[in-house]
Amino acid sequence: NAFARLDDGEVHAVPLFGKPDVSTGRLLVMEEGLAVLKAQREPFAIISAVGPTRTGKSSILGRAFFRGKNENLFQVGSGVTSFTRGAWITNRPVVIETDDGPIRVLFIDTEGFSGVGGITSKTYEANLFGIIYLISSAIVFNSMFPVDASTVTNLNAHASHALQMVQALKDGVGVQRARPRLIWSVQSFNVFNLRNSGMEPEDLLSA
Repeated sequence: NAFARLDDGEVHAVPLFGKPDVSTGRLLVMEEGLAVLKAQREPFAIISAVGPTRTGKSSILGRAFFRGKNENLFQVGSGVTSFTRGAWITNRPVVIETDDGPIRVLFIDTEGFSGVGGITSKTYEANLFGIIYLISSAIVFNSMFPVDASTVTNLNAHASHALQMVQALKDGVGVQRARPRLIWSVQSFNVFNLRNSGMEPEDLLSA
């Protein structure tokens, strides 16, 4: 069990990576978000939400870790197009109370994959997932039920690209990087129907 403790000071989201007007696949590093990371002087963790567009990534972080007015910390949209652009990070760490003690956590919300109504590309999405993978302690991959082959394929492709980025960092440099914990959140998922078919949730990852 983990719940946010907001002691003092307003918590809000600031841009960390911006989306270029022309889809080159390159991310724009935003100074406001970069300053948040540079300002940290004590140990902290990063929890990020990624996944297909319009699946509730922005709201799942608020519902899972925040309460009351802070539940909508990351703005959400109601249309069919992607509302979040690039990646946004909390302006300061939030203290999360866990069974093992308090942890200082920064939260990151990201633009959804396969969005419509905007300029995007597979390269841009892969690079966005890759950089978030590199800096996160835990990643919440949010999708809708039913889980189809394309969802699993896209996740595997993005994960492979992220591992290639890790390997590129290691070339010629002694780099030690623990893989972030992956939490797959499936909205409207019925685990009982899955088990009645003779499968377990873990089987979807190897499908």
